[in-house]
Amino acid sequence: MTRHPPYRKEDGVTVIDVALSDPRLLFSELDPSPIREKDLDDTTEDYIVGALREVGTGQPIKLVFHVPAAQLDGLDVAGVRESLKNYFSYRAWGEGESLRAMLRTAWVSLAIGLAFLIGCLAVRQFLIVAEDTAAAVLKEGLLISGWVAMWRPIELLLYDWWPIWRRRRLYTRLSKAPVEFRGSPLSMPSPFISR
Repeated sequence: MTRHPPYRKEDGVTVIDVALSDPRLLFSELDPSPIREKDLDDTTEDYIVGALREVGTGQPIKLVFHVPAAQLDGLDVAGVRESLKNYFSYRAWGEGESLRAMLRTAWVSLAIGLAFLIGCLAVRQFLIVAEDTAAAVLKEGLLISGWVAMWRPIELLLYDWWPIWRRRRLYTRLSKAPVEFRGSPLSMPSPFISR
């Protein structure tokens, strides 16, 4: 079975094609901002982000929007390009802020967890002299409780920051991607989002 690449290439650059029946569908209908500040439509954003994830990190990309040729003449291409750059830059900044907030929480959680663990271990040391069953259960309970308190800070610092960092990198990459607008061809290459 021959596997075909899911996205076409032009001059070694992977193309993410987006077909729009109307260029206004690119942006959220709810956003009253001027074109250079508009939010991207959720469906369009999901498609572009999903396509970039499929393409992977090692290849240069460009976004090519196919619109009806009659609507291409009246389209503020420079404004739309700037809007896309601003939107993806803003999303990258937002992910960066989320990452910083998550790491602050992780470090505070780590400090609290360590203090609790040290407290549990200190109390446990006082109970070592006792030889009865209740003391043994309490000693083990303190040890387990202390390490359980460390679970969340360790999870945050080892694992939870990666997805946010990846999203920030993805949005940064999209903010720098070249953007083209073309009149709709008679037969569009796939895959496309068509609205």
